[in-house]
Amino acid sequence: MHRQVGITQAPMNFRPLLCCLFFSLSAGACSPPNARHPISDAGLSPIESETSLLAERRAESAVIERAETKQPLKLCPSLDFSVFIENFLADERLQEAFTRFPYETVQYDPQDLDRAPRVLLLQKAEVNFPLILNRRLLAEKGVEIEISKKSSNRYEVFTHSQGSGAYSRAYLFQKYAACWFLISMTDGST
Repeated sequence: MHRQVGITQAPMNFRPLLCCLFFSLSAGACSPPNARHPISDAGLSPIESETSLLAERRAESAVIERAETKQPLKLCPSLDFSVFIENFLADERLQEAFTRFPYETVQYDPQDLDRAPRVLLLQKAEVNFPLILNRRLLAEKGVEIEISKKSSNRYEVFTHSQGSGAYSRAYLFQKYAACWFLISMTDGST
């Protein structure tokens, strides 16, 4: 009569091992020591390169799902700013995905324009979207849009109306490696 001898082992907990593996991979531990990211060769300073790399990684992981359909938003609508801004204005979800936080707002006192403006750095939870209304709603309110190129990686979108109680906001967009991001707004409305 044969008796089976079983070896009993305590169940192994793989959680610490998997966490360690995940963090080592995400930190680049498996990359060759001399590996360089393409933006490091793009002529950027180390700080700009690091900022661009972080923005690129954030944009790559910024998949937002529609609540009703659970379909992911496509990432960057376009690296061409004229195409990007039309999509950004038309879609509140794109505004949320491509606004950089902390989001800077500069607000002038309409009663005392000589006074120093109030500058706020807002986190995502403190911001109400949409930040910029779509073209149709702006036109209905008599607000015009002007777009000006400030540099190769910066554009300003200026929205304004005429007359007393004039509406005036300037939105600054910055291009990082992955896409364009709204970084600040200056409100000079009176």
